[in-house]
Amino acid sequence: MIDSSSSDDDDKLEEAPSSTSSAERAQMPTSPSHFLGFLTPQPSFDTQSIHSGRSGYETYALTPRSPRGTSPSTDSFKRLSGAFLLPSQPYPDSGPTIDSEEEERRSLLQLFVLVARCIAYPFATKQNADKVPIHGVRATVETLQQQRERFEAFLEGRTRLGGSVDVAVQEAMRIYYETVLTNQDVAGLIQAGGWKMDDFSGVFSALLPRMLANLELDKETQSRVTTVWLQRFHAISRGDTGLSRQDASSSSIHSSFSSLTPSAEMLLTAEQLYEVFQGVLGVKRFEHQILFNQCQLGNKDEQASLLRRELHCREEVAETILPTSVEHLFVNRQMVTMHVREEQAEVKRLLHVLDSMPVTTKMGTLGTLGRGLRSPRVLSRHRDLDNYTSKSDIVMPFNVEVLVMEVRGLKSLGLSMKKIVYAVMKVDGCHEKMMTNKMEAEDPVWETQGDFATTVPRPHVRIELFAESSGFLELEDKRLGKLTLLPTSVHPVPLNWYSVECQGHGGKNALVEIRALVKIDRPDVLKKCGFVYVKGTNCWRKLKSRYLMLVQMTAFSFALCSYEERQSTPKTMIVVEGYTVDYCEPQYLGGSEDGNKYSYQFVAEKEGDHILFGCQDERERESWVMALYRATGQQHKPEPVLRQSSGQSGSHRHTESVVQRIGLDDFLQANVSKFDHKTLFAKLQKMTLNYRLNEGTTNLGWFSPGQTFVLEEYCSRYGVRPAFRYLCLLQEQLNRAKCGTMIDPGLMHYCYTYIESHLRGLKPDGHIGSVLQKEKEWFEGLQEELQTVALKNLRNFRACFPFGRPENALQSTLALVEKVVVTDTSSHAMLADLREEVRSCMKTAALTCYNSISAQAAHKLAEWMVQERNHRAGSEEDGVEGEEGVVQVNVDMQSVDYVVIMAQLGIEVCQEIDDFHGKVLSCTCTCTVTASFIVVILTFASGFQTVQG
Repeated sequence: MIDSSSSDDDDKLEEAPSSTSSAERAQMPTSPSHFLGFLTPQPSFDTQSIHSGRSGYETYALTPRSPRGTSPSTDSFKRLSGAFLLPSQPYPDSGPTIDSEEEERRSLLQLFVLVARCIAYPFATKQNADKVPIHGVRATVETLQQQRERFEAFLEGRTRLGGSVDVAVQEAMRIYYETVLTNQDVAGLIQAGGWKMDDFSGVFSALLPRMLANLELDKETQSRVTTVWLQRFHAISRGDTGLSRQDASSSSIHSSFSSLTPSAEMLLTAEQLYEVFQGVLGVKRFEHQILFNQCQLGNKDEQASLLRRELHCREEVAETILPTSVEHLFVNRQMVTMHVREEQAEVKRLLHVLDSMPVTTKMGTLGTLGRGLRSPRVLSRHRDLDNYTSKSDIVMPFNVEVLVMEVRGLKSLGLSMKKIVYAVMKVDGCHEKMMTNKMEAEDPVWETQGDFATTVPRPHVRIELFAESSGFLELEDKRLGKLTLLPTSVHPVPLNWYSVECQGHGGKNALVEIRALVKIDRPDVLKKCGFVYVKGTNCWRKLKSRYLMLVQMTAFSFALCSYEERQSTPKTMIVVEGYTVDYCEPQYLGGSEDGNKYSYQFVAEKEGDHILFGCQDERERESWVMALYRATGQQHKPEPVLRQSSGQSGSHRHTESVVQRIGLDDFLQANVSKFDHKTLFAKLQKMTLNYRLNEGTTNLGWFSPGQTFVLEEYCSRYGVRPAFRYLCLLQEQLNRAKCGTMIDPGLMHYCYTYIESHLRGLKPDGHIGSVLQKEKEWFEGLQEELQTVALKNLRNFRACFPFGRPENALQSTLALVEKVVVTDTSSHAMLADLREEVRSCMKTAALTCYNSISAQAAHKLAEWMVQERNHRAGSEEDGVEGEEGVVQVNVDMQSVDYVVIMAQLGIEVCQEIDDFHGKVLSCTCTCTVTASFIVVILTFASGFQTVQG
């Protein structure tokens, strides 16, 4: 937030406990003069008080500014509001310091791997745009400078609008220019990131009623004039005022400053989230591409298996916690057992959520698969799932595509070429048949496709060839022959010529062929299938090549089934949970003629069972091992024996070199349960907040829906306590607020309320939760810092929230002060202290405004005296020439002119407060500020009467 107060308040702030370093405190603003803004015209001289003269007089040094029409430079603009710039030094990290840049780089890559896994397979949370308020486009220093130049050009007559421009419009634009565009508080708020593009037109619309009050117009005319003036204002703002074509094309402001929703505020896809966190963590695109492939982020089965192993590790860690070793970490000893139950309940909840997710990658339904396996009890790792599963539960739908193109060789059957022939397609497990078109035997080309649905994994596809009967007494057509094809999901029947088994006289010597194609679509629940040489202890005892299928029944349950031809249910099946899969050395496979072909072997072991598998090549073996590894959920990842191959491609060797250089093996094989996820998450959230504050929106510290989604997913997946998350976030918000960044008080109020509720032992669901001693101590320190910052901003609300911007910021600040000060709402003493504290802050705000308008009145009087002196040629009694370009003027602080100017400025300040802050202050402070300013004006009046006497 923007801080501006008197020196006394700064002393109080320095005494309060803070986590900022001395170097950062040195960059904080120590004088309120940089933040004071006025509703009166800005002076055309830079004023500096050089010494105090006799009572009632002050000496000012006035340096002439650039002539009207020339805007201040960007450097001078930044110097005026430099207190709002972010510090050049990074904020102190809550985690351990890292000396080496290479170690820091590796740490960020490891953190990106964890974040990428959360994006690739989210299961605990969803993106929700309703949680984050929509923010407008952020105004910049260049935007304000551009606006100044355009309004200056209009006021000096260097631009023109369509039609005539009357004096009232010029006066209205002059008031807006001098009130808003040259206001230093507005400049500071823009630097702090709290002013959006719509606020320019919003403030002008709020000032219009006061501007039109002096014209004495009726309601209809006033409404019409308001519309015309707004059109003129937007025309000037967008540069459509008769400027040159080059200046008009350089305009970057929308005509109505429409705050279109930026892309960061929308729901993001996985690819967009990857790009966002590449920018957050500084990961290069080629590194992300390598990590994506090596981590198999696109493989949902791999990510689900990895997630299941991580949750089981968390469950085992929670079961091994010794109460005596961690009881000192909690506020109460009884909370140790409570913490263990919380962790176990959270893991069970996440397992249930994971199990309830659809099995298919397309988020479709399971159909008839896995009936009776939906109960979470079945997912226990200590139960025998074979008792809960039967062969009839494994039923999968298959889509079979049969394409019959043409037939040849019908002459060998002695068939007349004028005969009408056709083909009929049949598939096992499907009662429907499909017939091709009827063609003459001379040119039988059909090109007919048939789509069938079956539940048989290894069906027989039969294509029967018929000739149409021409006799009246022949009831059925004559079957010429049939073709039987044996497709599978991994071995479709390619488009080719296949011999037909002919019947009848001369059929043995006939050479009839049909050109056909058969494909079977593999369902998503079928993870792997193919012929494997297998022998087991309990099942598959005979050494034989079998057609095996790995089927996913639920998120945690997989079955390995063997199928015979033309059967819809498996002949033998096992549930793979509890098995451990690994590579093994080649063994002699006797008892089969082709046993030597399956020399690439692996094993699956379990207590009381041992299964040996053999494949024909290394690629097939690796595919089966990885599929079973993901299905079993085992902790140990099988490592194959690497074999040198001279046929590796250049891209593959390049990928391996990059992987070795950045050490990806350590990232992929690391045990995430041993990571310090608190430190990693604190770093991730801090870098995400820094990235968010540098975006082109007035987010005020609110994360985007995509960023919130990833952070919540990280906390749920890796066990970061929500209280720790909000404590870190509140600490970072306070650090940035002290350094001049605008943070939404409502966001800090939300974080504070959540942490306070947690420390009371209450969860969002109403249950009692455990509380750590460090969390309590950390919160007490943050409470003092938050109270100091909130009260300081309340004492300087005109500078912190100029013209009521950001919207509802003052109201949120008052609510925050009430929440921090009043810890017990039933205590009347605390409520009285709150009212007294707010009254004190309002009195301090009135005194700050009085000092600022007093200095401005003295400056205006000095400027007027210089102009009068220039009219009196040869008279030097009011001023003395100093250095070149500097005039020293003695100002009488008790003169009539000074009192009149002070009264005018005081009335304008009261009108500003009534227009932009009156509703909030009238409901909360009983018009304390307005009453204080009335007292100030009455003091001016009494001083005026003294001068008259």
